Amino acid sequence: MNIAFIVGKFPSVSETFILNQITGLIDRGHQVDIYAEKPESLTTVHKQIHTYQLLTNTYYFTTVHKNYLKRLLM
Repeated sequence: MNIAFIVGKFPSVSETFILNQITGLIDRGHQVDIYAEKPESLTTVHKQIHTYQLLTNTYYFTTVHKNYLKRLLM
């Protein structure tokens, strides 16, 4: 089964419950993709981030400016 997690920041050190859910689903054979608004600092991350290679299935939203002219210049 393909499962998508939509979170504010990833990987977040303080939200271990989300990480446990993701790794548990992967252990059960599911494909998990992670969609985050923005990346968290990668200076300190949980070991499971590297063990499960979660950053390869992590996608970050691009921000779209409300100003039309700024959107054209991007």
